[in-house]
Amino acid sequence: AADFSILKFKNVQALLLWHGRLSYKRSALLASFIIHRGFIISVIQLLFSCVFFYVSIPAFNSYLSLGFATLFTFWPVFSLILDTDIDEVNFHILERKRHEIPKTVRFPAIVKLTVIDKFLSLAVKAAFQGSLIIILSLVLFMENSYLEVETICFTVLILTEYFMTLSEINRIHVLTIACTAGSLLCYAICIIFLKNLVHVADLSFVSFLFVLVITLISWGPIFGWK
Repeated sequence: AADFSILKFKNVQALLLWHGRLSYKRSALLASFIIHRGFIISVIQLLFSCVFFYVSIPAFNSYLSLGFATLFTFWPVFSLILDTDIDEVNFHILERKRHEIPKTVRFPAIVKLTVIDKFLSLAVKAAFQGSLIIILSLVLFMENSYLEVETICFTVLILTEYFMTLSEINRIHVLTIACTAGSLLCYAICIIFLKNLVHVADLSFVSFLFVLVITLISWGPIFGWK
C-alpha cells in the first residue's frame, strides 16, 4: 500500500530510512534477477538457433519454458525480498554516528553503480553464463539425442539460477533456503515421475556429474569476481 498511518511523528524516521531503504534495495535486487533470468534464456535460444542454421525451433519445449518462468524459479527469485545487508539496530546506530565516520570508510563494501552500469553488468553475466551453458552442453553431448541435450542444458540453467540466487544475497534467510529446496524438489519430481508429460530424458549418473561441472563453470567465475 502507498498510504501509511503513524502514531508518532518520530516514526517517520524509521519508515523512510529503514523500511523505505529496504523496500528500494529489495525491489531493485528482485528486478535485477528477473532481468537476468530473461536475458540468460534469450542468449541460450539465440545461440541454439545459430548452431542449427537459424531453424525456428525452441531450445526448450513449452512445458520447460513455462516451468522456468513460474514453478522452477519463481520462489527462489521472489525470496530475494527477504534480503538484508544490515540489521535494524546497527543501521540506526550507524545512522546516528554517520557524521563522525569519514566518508572514505563509511560504506567501504558498497560500490556505487549507475543504472546503465548495473544493466550492462547483468547483460554481460547473462551472456557469459548462457553462452557457456549452451556451448558446453552441445559440445559434450552432441552425439546424444536432442531430448537428452535439452534436458541437460535446462538442468544446468535451473541450477545456475539457484546458485546465483544464493550467492548474490547478503544474508541467507531460512525461507530462501526453503524456497530453493522446494523448487529443486519440484523440478526433480517433474523429470523423474512426469518425464513423459514434460518431455525430458533420463539422466545417467555420468550425465548428472557433467551437469554439475557445467554449472560450476558457468557460476564459479561470476561468484569469484564478486
